[in-house]
Amino acid sequence: MSFSPTSLERACDRIRAILTIPLVTLSVLLILAVTSVLPTSPADPDLFARVALGRLIQTTGTVPNVDPFAFSPKLPLWIDHEWLSGVVFWNIVSRWGDAGLIALKVGLVCITATLTVAAARFASPGANPSLLFLVLCLGQGIYSWGSTLRCQTFTYLFLAYQFFALVVHRQRNNHRYLITLPLIAIAWVNLHGGYALGMTFLWLWTLLSFLEGRRSWFLVAVSVLTSAAPLFTPYGFFTFSRCLVDAIMMKRPTISEWAPLWHHPLLFGGLLVVIAILVAGIALTRDIRRHILPLGVLAYAIYCGISHLRFVTATVMVCAILGGVYVDAFLRKARQLFPLRVERLERVVTVAALGVIAFCVVTIARASARSSTYRLDYSAYPVAAIQWLRDQKIEGKLLVDFNNGSFALWRLYPRMTVSMDGRYEAVYAPETDQINTDALQLGTPRSERAINILQPTHALIHLSSTAEELAPSILSSWNVIHRDERYVILSRANFGGNSVAHESRGTTDIWQPLF
Repeated sequence: MSFSPTSLERACDRIRAILTIPLVTLSVLLILAVTSVLPTSPADPDLFARVALGRLIQTTGTVPNVDPFAFSPKLPLWIDHEWLSGVVFWNIVSRWGDAGLIALKVGLVCITATLTVAAARFASPGANPSLLFLVLCLGQGIYSWGSTLRCQTFTYLFLAYQFFALVVHRQRNNHRYLITLPLIAIAWVNLHGGYALGMTFLWLWTLLSFLEGRRSWFLVAVSVLTSAAPLFTPYGFFTFSRCLVDAIMMKRPTISEWAPLWHHPLLFGGLLVVIAILVAGIALTRDIRRHILPLGVLAYAIYCGISHLRFVTATVMVCAILGGVYVDAFLRKARQLFPLRVERLERVVTVAALGVIAFCVVTIARASARSSTYRLDYSAYPVAAIQWLRDQKIEGKLLVDFNNGSFALWRLYPRMTVSMDGRYEAVYAPETDQINTDALQLGTPRSERAINILQPTHALIHLSSTAEELAPSILSSWNVIHRDERYVILSRANFGGNSVAHESRGTTDIWQPLF
């Protein structure tokens, strides 16, 4: 069937009008989100330690304040601000395995996106949020759900709900959702330390409301009660709050998520585009004094996002929610100045959007039909080597690198403890990371000194493509007790153990604990 140019243009205009319908806009965003997070699910390195803690809490009936999983130098008090996430994750995997975690991930991203779009609509009365701008923001933040599941996904969910409650209260003076924030904060503070970021946004919103002349003592009361949530942690208000502040202020130069955003050019460029659109719209906004609150919150959110990669998702969520008015002003001005060009561009974007939506629907359908979609990807981990240790029922202290420590402790505890894992400064003494790094450089003087401190019984070493054989100086102190295509397991010579060639029986249930 052929269309004349006029018919095609009219069809594009009708489709564009349909895409501005709120429910359709939300549906498109959800399709894009599911397409981004469903097809692949690499297991996050920190997931296993979370599950291990959840299992430990279930078996002991209490939240431990001393770490049992590691043997290297540790802090005397273990304050885990994500302990409840571990309980949630363990209860899911123990019942539904990998598929349960993947379903939770998809569900959380969909609910978060829905709350974000709803908040954006309330924040911009009289103007539908731009689908293109929402997609641009989504593209900057969706990577946070890319791995299987991380504790911060709860923060994004609660942050979206908090802004929804605040916007509804601001626009309609409706207390219905705002009054639930203190109760939600009790769960939030035990699920993830991002609760602290939520409190900074809440208090900033409250203070800026007063500067605008909108005095709401009800909002102040809610902020105070929400800030009291650390009272309901296992560690007490002051101990937990002090730990949370220390964690926020601590520098983590070796972890990419804590690096400034300009270290990640693609995300930095995308955020700059978002900022440029907002700045252009803000410049066209009249009576700027009425916008003290949204502009102040936007400025703070952008500062956070540029300072640390880990804040980018929260940043673009805030931009999507509070930026609608300014994006609308920018688009209106562009249509006035360049009506024909903007109209043609919108039609081209509409056609492209239909193609993208069709591609996403097909991708979701194909992913849904594959059984591998409902299994986690463990290819980054020493599955075979760790399985061999389980099969042999070996006990001891395993020297392991930062990224594999969480996987090893989940699969081997209590028979083996580990030297290091991704819990980092929450568990380990400040010097432990460097000691562990030195110890893994086998055959060097620094390694010998570090091993004398740690006293491991075994070591898990990754085989590089350029070094298939271990140096004789290493073999004089260690025995090779297992070798596969990617890893070797060594045993300290003074602890005994002969060199063996043994293949594991293969992976059984990855979520079957030893305790």
